[in-house]
Amino acid sequence: MTRFIELRKSWRCWFWSGVAGLGLMSIGAFAAGPVASGLSAITFRGDSYTVRTIDPHKEDLRLYWKDDQGQLLHDFNSLEKFTKANGEHLIFATNAGMFTPDSKPVGLFVENGVEQIPLNLQEGDGNFYLKPNGIFLINAKHEAMAIESSTYPTLLSPVV
Repeated sequence: MTRFIELRKSWRCWFWSGVAGLGLMSIGAFAAGPVASGLSAITFRGDSYTVRTIDPHKEDLRLYWKDDQGQLLHDFNSLEKFTKANGEHLIFATNAGMFTPDSKPVGLFVENGVEQIPLNLQEGDGNFYLKPNGIFLINAKHEAMAIESSTYPTLLSPVV
C-alpha cells in the first residue's frame, strides 16, 4: 500500500475521488470528531488530516471536473448524482485543486488518459505559482507519484 502525506504546508494533494465500490485516498483537512470507516486521522506539523490509503494497482482514484454533458460538477451532491447515474458508488470525495475564475483547472488536468488542460509552468502570483511545485499522478503502470512539475514532460509512461 502507498501512503501519501503532505510534503509541505504550501503544497497539498486535493482530489475529487470515487468510483465503483473501490477504496480511495485523499488528504484533506478535517473537523474534530470521529473519522469514518476506512479513513484515518493524523496530525502532521500541528495540522489535522483525514487520510485514505489506497493501492493504485488494486483500487481506482479518479478526478472529476464535468459531467457527460459538459456541466461543471460544482459540489459533492452533483458529483454523487453523476457517479450514481453512471452505476458507480462514490466512496470519498474532496476538492482537487486550484481553478481559474471561470472554473477551469489552472494547471495540468488529465482525465481518463486524455489531457484536458495542459501543464502550466508559467510564473505568476499566488499559491499555484510557488516553486518548486508538483504534480500528483498515477501512470499507466498504476504507479502513484508526486513529481516536480518541470519533470512531467520527461515521463515515459502515460498518465491515466
